Amino acid sequence: MHGRQLVFLLMLSVARGQVNMDFDSVTRFFDEAGTLASNNYPDGYMVNFLETFVINPPGFESVCLEFTDFSINTASFQADHVAVFDGCRSDTDDTLLGRFTGTTPPTGVVCSSSNLLTVVFRSNTRDVAAGFNASWTAVNGPSPLLTGETGMFTSPNYPGNYPNFAAATYVICVPDNCQGIQLDFTDFDVERFGGLGAADALIVYNGTVQDSILG
Repeated sequence: MHGRQLVFLLMLSVARGQVNMDFDSVTRFFDEAGTLASNNYPDGYMVNFLETFVINPPGFESVCLEFTDFSINTASFQADHVAVFDGCRSDTDDTLLGRFTGTTPPTGVVCSSSNLLTVVFRSNTRDVAAGFNASWTAVNGPSPLLTGETGMFTSPNYPGNYPNFAAATYVICVPDNCQGIQLDFTDFDVERFGGLGAADALIVYNGTVQDSILG
């Protein structure tokens, strides 16, 4: 199954003579790249809302998520928040990759250790904000997430020839105190024309958004 599937569950409970509505939603994604957003983004999410996004593209080794816009209310005692899990959601936080709130988008890219990543958004019963927007990309290949201030990576089987139909994705995530990333190629030899006339290619993106091509 491809695309996205949306399931809504409406739960009603009676407390002190009033009816409280708690909307729960689960959205599943199976595509190798896409975007997700909180409900009603950017016009303000619903109160008392539990929203789960499950990203599970088949045939990939990791899923990398980047927040492109972020405005979550923190005014109340129990602040609204977004939690990202490596794999399935865990109530014990043993698979928690990060919990985020506030009005500044989390920096960097969050990557899972498999092709399953779960995002959970919870709002309380009080004030709301615009919400969030994020993009994800499914990746293959060794060490898809590269961290640290310096490092190096190679194409598959380098310095030997890379295999036919090879596909590898690398995500470089530097510390917050870095101003940017400088990428230098020390050796470069790719096939210009294949048997079907299509050239092999290396593409560099600004972040994980696939329409932000740097070269």
